[in-house]
Order: sequence, then structure tokens, then C-alpha cells
Amino acid sequence: MNWNLKRISWYGLIINLILLFNCSESKKKEKVVIKDDLPILSPKVYNGIDSVYRTIRNFSLINQDNQIVKGTDLLGKIHVAEFFFTSCPSICPIMAKNLLQVHEKFKNEKHFIIVSYTIDPDYDTPDILRGYAKKNEIDTKTWWFLTGSKDTIYSICSEDYLAFAQKDVKAPGGFLHSGFFILVDENGYIRGAFDGTSMAKTEELIENIKILLTQLNERKSS
Repeated sequence: MNWNLKRISWYGLIINLILLFNCSESKKKEKVVIKDDLPILSPKVYNGIDSVYRTIRNFSLINQDNQIVKGTDLLGKIHVAEFFFTSCPSICPIMAKNLLQVHEKFKNEKHFIIVSYTIDPDYDTPDILRGYAKKNEIDTKTWWFLTGSKDTIYSICSEDYLAFAQKDVKAPGGFLHSGFFILVDENGYIRGAFDGTSMAKTEELIENIKILLTQLNERKSS
């Protein structure tokens, strides 16, 4: 691993020590806090000339319709990412319920997408993901479910989104993972991470999406 990736890995470790929420439900009530200007949380890396914010890199995965999806397909769109698995018996159903609220708010917004990366690609085939989406009445035009190489997904999880996931036979469903919705702008910069088990934090996410969409639409119209 080169120095830039070491820096990213350490940065991600620090973030996860703060944000890590393993497969258990949080019962703490939280106040919704809305900021006018959202910080860039992506780490900076040296590109040979200057230090620049790292973006979500290009990748190649398969969606619920067995179509190839690339990281570049996300550029120009604000997106919310989560890492989950369809057989999760603990926090994933709570997260899905909350994320459906986000989906309902923005399903007709052409510059917004939700991306759910499975951390159990051996089980979560395109057919399984498509069935999961249908069961939850999700419009997959604006909410993608992605599977593919386990190494690729876990690398994207830790190095790009600074999230956490690992197999653990002692954990509910056999996996541990961060329970956060990660907000990314149209340039691929991380702009926030929100506890996916908290409705208050989901409402905060919704308001922050509105801020980014307003800013994006203003830039496009100017």
C-alpha cells in the first residue's frame, strides 16, 4: 500500500472510531441540526502537484438488473450511499425504513440517486437484490443496488466512503458494518455521514440533500 492509501486508511479508521455503529439499534433521541454550508469530509491526497480532495474513484459493479454500473455514472449527481446486506436481521431493516423516506422525497429528482452496496455479494446476487427492491416497492431508476467482487466492494467501502464492513460469524447475520448514510456531492466529495438508524438524523440528511441540490441547480442555471 502506498503512502496516499495509508493516509486514507488511517483517516478512515479515525472516522470509523467516531462513527462506527455495529449491528445494534440506537435508542438515543437526537436533535436535528441543519447547517447552511456543508464541509468536505473527504481526505486530501497528493497528486504529484498539489494536495487535493479525494473523490469516489471509478469502479465497475453490477446492479439489480444485471447491468454494469461504473463510478463515473455517479458524477453530476448527488448521492447517498449505504453498505448493507439483504439478510441482515438487525439494523438494516431500520435503515431501509428510514432510507425509504429519503427515496420518497427525492425519487423524481434527476440529479439525485441512492446507492446501496451489498457487503454480502456471495448471497446478494442481482436476482436477490431485484427481489428486495420489489418487496420494498423501490423505484430502481433512482435507487441502485450494487453487487460484484467482494474485494472491490470492501475496498470502496473503506478507502472511498471511509466506512466499515467485515465478516464476523458471531455478529447478527454474520457481518459487522457501519450503519451510516453517506452523503456525496456531484463531484464525488463526501459531505456528511448520518446515523441510518435515527429518524432525526435521516431528517437532517434530507435537509442537507436539499442544500446540495439547491446549490447544484443554481450553478447549472447560472
